[in-house]
Amino acid sequence: MPSRELRWATLFWKKELGPMVFSSHGIWRPAKEGFCRVEYTYHWYTQPNTPLTGGAYRRQLQNMGTAVPVDSFGPESGKVANMLFFPLHPSLFQHTKNVFVRQRILGHNPNNLALLIFTEGKETKYFSLEALDKIILPSLSYPKSQSIHMVVCRTLKMHHVVPIKRRWDTKVNPNPNPKAIWNSIPKEML
Repeated sequence: MPSRELRWATLFWKKELGPMVFSSHGIWRPAKEGFCRVEYTYHWYTQPNTPLTGGAYRRQLQNMGTAVPVDSFGPESGKVANMLFFPLHPSLFQHTKNVFVRQRILGHNPNNLALLIFTEGKETKYFSLEALDKIILPSLSYPKSQSIHMVVCRTLKMHHVVPIKRRWDTKVNPNPNPKAIWNSIPKEML
């Protein structure tokens, strides 16, 4: 299984990049992030203004590829909420990697799912939907014909997220120029 690890994200896939699952914490602060237009199609599995608990997150991951989204938007949608994405806690990252990747990507994967997980990094605290859409996905050569399945909280507040300060259990091996994508993101998208 190919995987590409950057200092701030890990991408897993089996054969080629198919429909992608994107996993992180999310929040929308209308006064700060506002709205943006997107070039990709996003399928959401959490209602707007709804927190996603750890248990609900684990259940949603198991259904990716077969679940019916509760909301979708794409290029034809006009302006959409410019979500802000935060990295997963180490325990959710490990669960996602050890269970979802092993069972759903390496195992029987009829939909050829790929997974992009936003992980913690020293220089990377968060980024916006606009950055994901305009810079990160194109830099991965992700085709616009493919959709992105969002396993992301869509709350207006993040009271349910308790920061955990501990070391990661995995080694991160950056690509030859790990900051190239990150440095190309304008500050207003962060």
